Amino acid sequence: DWMGGNTFLAVHDAKVDGEAGRIRVSLLRLPTSLAGLQWKPLRPRFPGGLSNDLESVSRVPGTRKVLLVESGDDGSGFDRIYLARASRRRVRILDVVEWSSFTQVENVEGTAVARTEGGYLFIWAEREDGSDTTLVRWTDLSLAPFAIGASGIAGSASFSLPEDLAELYNRPLVGIDVDKSGEIFSVTAYDPGSDGGPYRS
Repeated sequence: DWMGGNTFLAVHDAKVDGEAGRIRVSLLRLPTSLAGLQWKPLRPRFPGGLSNDLESVSRVPGTRKVLLVESGDDGSGFDRIYLARASRRRVRILDVVEWSSFTQVENVEGTAVARTEGGYLFIWAEREDGSDTTLVRWTDLSLAPFAIGASGIAGSASFSLPEDLAELYNRPLVGIDVDKSGEIFSVTAYDPGSDGGPYRS
């Protein structure tokens, strides 16, 4: 997610089994010289042990706070959403909630936070591997205290790929972002099911 200037915050979908030593969060800086792209691995302290399968990072508009979001991992029990503060050099976890505290999910890849007149909305979609349709869902987000879905505001809308894209992509929605005017941008992807790729989005 874009953190301003030439800096982006990234998450990596490392798993607890077999990938405990892998980086979960990093900073990326766009090139400003011949040194090229800069990558800074970060090691935030995750309450309750390492994160598992982080799939998205969503900046809370107008703040340095972000949500670091686990996929839900097909009901494995790793279904956490971390509230964190990002700086130029580190990420500090402030609080955590579980998906299961407000809904049930299987494999979320795309999330975003939108500002509204009344506060914030948390938006998400499951990747629905092999389908051309997924459900985009949203609910209220509170930062103090950190809570998702506490006021009962909720909604959903079906998202389907156009027919020409449905033939090329097997994950209809893997990324979401919302601009200041409320326009929603989404990313669609093709994943061959192999770590070697090739991928496209």
